[in-house]
Amino acid sequence: MRLDLLGNDRKRIRKSFQEVKKDISELNAKFSLFEEELQRVREQLQKEENVRRSFEEERKSSESQPILNPETLRLILKEAVAEGVGKALKELNTKESSVFSTQSQPETEQKIEEIPVREEQNIQQPEPIIKSQKLVADKLKEDLLKNYERNRKDIIKQQILSEVAKGDLTKISLRDVVVDQKKYCSKASFYRYMDELELQGLVQFKRRKGRDLVKAQTFEQNLDA
Repeated sequence: MRLDLLGNDRKRIRKSFQEVKKDISELNAKFSLFEEELQRVREQLQKEENVRRSFEEERKSSESQPILNPETLRLILKEAVAEGVGKALKELNTKESSVFSTQSQPETEQKIEEIPVREEQNIQQPEPIIKSQKLVADKLKEDLLKNYERNRKDIIKQQILSEVAKGDLTKISLRDVVVDQKKYCSKASFYRYMDELELQGLVQFKRRKGRDLVKAQTFEQNLDA
């Protein structure tokens, strides 16, 4: 009888131990999942912080540059052109009058034919006009560069999406194509563009056969998300 009781106790202890072991395994699995999720959250927060810093730097850069609105540019151009043309015509009229008063008629007629070409070549714009025109030219050049930079980023992102759509690529292999082969941008810019595309929901990463592949998000997938 006592042996039977001991046998039953051993069975209960063994069963309890197995249940405890099972619970520990389940807790370890849940803890691993929690760690993976926590790591994903950290990476996502870091990506958002990188994008925020990039936008903040661009905003500070644009705010540090003097901005002239279209109306101001129009007035500067109008004033520069009007002042330059007016002074040039006045100078021409003065020199023509001087020629008529000091030369004989045949010589005057000859001078009249020569004046436009010679004087046109020698006319120099006053310094204030040159400064105004330089200001306008610098501003237009700055705006063109900003538009080019903004359009260049969009074009590079489109090229990245085109490469993603061609087939199964990891982030590293995609980087090799975009940076080393096609030379669209630098490595740092590539990773920044990838973060922006992921935040915009245009790309996602799927694990397949031990590799994290870059996949383009479809319109339907964006709606489901």
